[in-house]
Amino acid sequence: MFKLSREASPIFTSDHACFPTVAVFNPGIARKDGKVYMIYRSVMDNASYTSHLGMAISEDGKNFMCLSDVPVASAGQEHTKGAIEDPRIVEIDGVFYITYVAVPQNVLIDGAVPGKRDVPLITSGGLLVTKDFQSFEDWGVITPLNADDKDAVLFPKKITGKFAMLHRPFFWSQKGVEATEFASFPVELPREKEVLPKKPTAWLSYSDDLFHWTDHVIMHDLMEESDDKIGPGLPPIHTDRGWLLIYHHVLSTPEGNIYSAKAALLDLVDPSKVLSRLPYNILEPEMPYEKEGFVKNVVFPTGGFIDDDTLRIYYGAGDTSICLASGSITELFAEFDIYRL
Repeated sequence: MFKLSREASPIFTSDHACFPTVAVFNPGIARKDGKVYMIYRSVMDNASYTSHLGMAISEDGKNFMCLSDVPVASAGQEHTKGAIEDPRIVEIDGVFYITYVAVPQNVLIDGAVPGKRDVPLITSGGLLVTKDFQSFEDWGVITPLNADDKDAVLFPKKITGKFAMLHRPFFWSQKGVEATEFASFPVELPREKEVLPKKPTAWLSYSDDLFHWTDHVIMHDLMEESDDKIGPGLPPIHTDRGWLLIYHHVLSTPEGNIYSAKAALLDLVDPSKVLSRLPYNILEPEMPYEKEGFVKNVVFPTGGFIDDDTLRIYYGAGDTSICLASGSITELFAEFDIYRL
């Protein structure tokens, strides 16, 4: 059984943050010129729980130093009035594309979840672009309109000449269609309601320009009956054996949701084909900072890379801190061989 091994403690906390912050988590990771860049989600106050994006850099991928004493991207535009969250980073042809969750309203008001909203809280996937991690362009919302979309990750290579994206649109599920919020927005569904997946899951979509997405495919083989929902974690990693996908899944229990990480291998030419999927968690909440954070029982992978035989996964723990776990790629592929679909 393949399991990731944790560092002894979180590698980045609010004590390390580059500007006043109450929590840091869910980082996007990129490598450039031999250094590891980290763009992380930073909650600056508990009253509104508004998130901004901070940036740090590391020589060894473990010890990070601040690159900016102000957010590199802040909430405040029309699509991010409430927050800008959960960045994921890929490099395509020398350009770094940073997908994020755009939240148009405050998650909390005066430290509490508000009751009935005048307009339901509907999220979207946004995009920042940079070549040098010094200047950033915000391209705004790129995911389908009003889909209540999260967890958008781009593939780091074009596939058959097109950009490819995995994302988790809540309204593209039976559970989403049945939600009271669904009727508040015009939602264009890619399938008839009757054939949508029962629960929110990952979809694969393609685009020529990163704004108009077509050829939507439900990633059925990633979903298990016990999953309340699943979503992409870090961007897929290209290997000779296939696209390595580390994704998160949510188990609903009477005590609350439990967020854990799983692994799958996708076909290089047609990533809608799941070649292998491990039927168990490779990382799950076990440590106090994962089980008792701002949100309990959360490990949420959002960044990582392969270094020789080592897979490094950066994840948010308890919506409070940033952690690092690693494992052997050779051992992981040996497990994939056992569980080929």
